[in-house]
Amino acid sequence: MRNIIKNSLVALFFSVLIVPSVMASQNNFHYQLQKTNYSKLKQLKNSYIVIDIDDSELTKQQIESLKNNWNIVLSYLSIWEAEDYRDYWQKWWKVWNPEFLDKENRDWPGNYKVKYWNSDWQDIIINKAEKIKETWYDWVYLDIIDAYYYYEEKGRETAAFEMIDFVKKIKDKTKFLVFWQNALDLVDYPEYLDTIDWVWVEDLLTNGNKKQNNTEIEYRENFLNKVIEADKKVLSVDYATKNNLICNYYNYTEEKWYISSVFNRNLSISSAKKCVNNNNSDFSQKTEKEKRQEYYVERKRAYEKYKEDLAEITQEYQDDVIELNEKQQLEKEQLADRQKLERSEIKEKQNKKKEELQKALASFLSELKNKYFWK
Repeated sequence: MRNIIKNSLVALFFSVLIVPSVMASQNNFHYQLQKTNYSKLKQLKNSYIVIDIDDSELTKQQIESLKNNWNIVLSYLSIWEAEDYRDYWQKWWKVWNPEFLDKENRDWPGNYKVKYWNSDWQDIIINKAEKIKETWYDWVYLDIIDAYYYYEEKGRETAAFEMIDFVKKIKDKTKFLVFWQNALDLVDYPEYLDTIDWVWVEDLLTNGNKKQNNTEIEYRENFLNKVIEADKKVLSVDYATKNNLICNYYNYTEEKWYISSVFNRNLSISSAKKCVNNNNSDFSQKTEKEKRQEYYVERKRAYEKYKEDLAEITQEYQDDVIELNEKQQLEKEQLADRQKLERSEIKEKQNKKKEELQKALASFLSELKNKYFWK
């Protein structure tokens, strides 16, 4: 119980205090799905750590040790592709058998598209998500949400709604906070914003070392603004390798207050790429003093909100305890009243039977006397 309370407070602390402070710097989260090294993960503090449960193979104790450094630990989970190296994969599986298994992904051999609305596939993924929870991960990061485009283009009109419904099932079963990657146009679906907790966006400013055009950036920012207005958070990752693009990206996401990092595309490096600031880069022109001042102002605001939210949680707990005590007292009084009434009814019944018995005895004695003495 103590660990549950502690982890809940850690999550709350990240939501209202840590997030504003870390967003003003580079390398705001760790994103590694291959070649995970526990000893290097242990060096991280106050971070979001995104790893793959099957690649990392961390134990509950190791996950707990990472969380003791005030980290939030998430596991990656692909819900649109069946991967032949996962523990759910069966040797006899092939395209169309089982029926949810679709074509192989040419870019990622061993990965197969799936008909994600199929109940058998959904059961597999929900079981996987519950296993992630049992290993003490904090949250789950769902990938390939934009898969519904593929089936919409093939004429399945319900594809978007089925994807939203699938994610809702995962969240309802696991009670996880949900990180949902890309598929930003789903923001226009009310059910979408009700389901997600965070939005994760890739390639916001670049596609590798190629800049995204302004029209594409504006299009995506339109949806991200709606996410922010709905009081959700945005996490962003780009895959540039050129320093000027990396610096521009960190500068841009810093101003937007997105949580951001830059990694390699196959997500195998043990630390995020940093901006090596120099005179040729157009990284933020703010002085270190100005940045530090802004940092402390935002941190103070976040801490005040944290205290308000914590006070509200405490008050809710106290109100619940009072309500429970009142309910128990009422039930106790009602039980006492019922018992008193039942005892009264039993006594009345007993007296009635006693009276009937006395009358029967008097009648019998009268008959007996007449029989022997007054013939």
